[in-house]
Amino acid sequence: MKKDVDGKILKYLYSNFITRNLLTAIMRKNVLKIAQKYADSRLSTIHINTFAKKRGVKVERNYNSFNDFFARGDDFVHLKSKNTSFCSPCEGNVTVINNIRNISTDVEIKGESFTAKKLLNSGSDKFDDGLAYVFRLTTSHCHRLYSFDDMVIKSEKIIEGGYHSTHSVVSKFWENTLCTNYRSVYTADTKNFGQVAIVQIGSMLVSSINKHIKVNEQIKKGDVISSFKLGGSAVVILFEKGVIRPKDNLLDNITYVSIGENIGDDISLEEKKCL
Repeated sequence: MKKDVDGKILKYLYSNFITRNLLTAIMRKNVLKIAQKYADSRLSTIHINTFAKKRGVKVERNYNSFNDFFARGDDFVHLKSKNTSFCSPCEGNVTVINNIRNISTDVEIKGESFTAKKLLNSGSDKFDDGLAYVFRLTTSHCHRLYSFDDMVIKSEKIIEGGYHSTHSVVSKFWENTLCTNYRSVYTADTKNFGQVAIVQIGSMLVSSINKHIKVNEQIKKGDVISSFKLGGSAVVILFEKGVIRPKDNLLDNITYVSIGENIGDDISLEEKKCL
């Protein structure tokens, strides 16, 4: 059983004025590069077993560095769900928000609010009334993001920002990290779900998102899109209105999901006519 051991530590760090502001000074890209350099080194492997044991993670092989362990996983996974099912593209704690309106109303996620405009740093109304899957990856989870459908990556945009934790407990003490942290935004045309936005959000100690794909590249369902180094992170996937029906238990709740788990279904043509 995997354990989330980060919540209590983060609650202490962010509820305290001094430590909260100290984190603001430390969580900068140039500073984090030093930590990442060490985590990429062979020496950092001495931390793997202790780190894994505390979080209930099984160490399945020898790794070349701590980051090698942290971003563990295959370059391709066989997703067995039917084509019209939306299978989870990563491991993590997910919540689903319906009816995003990026013009008039902020969507609230356990104390945090965001709009599609803020998230994408865009004036586009593409995802008005759409749906957002928000995946929060803790340090116990596999930090790889996979393609949930056959798709073509149409564009990428980098949005500079901070590197504060995206853990749900932090939202009580800090501004909306989903919309203020560093973000990599892909827009993609999918085979079964229309156009989507895939937002990868840097988090505490995650100063590097390793990209395994390129713009205009056609990728298959199950191909790895990216991997994250050292620390928690978050992924938000936006769908247009009338494309997908999420599982009922995911709406406005935080639920653990594994890679490939069925978390939504394509809305039938008959249902779309009624929307």
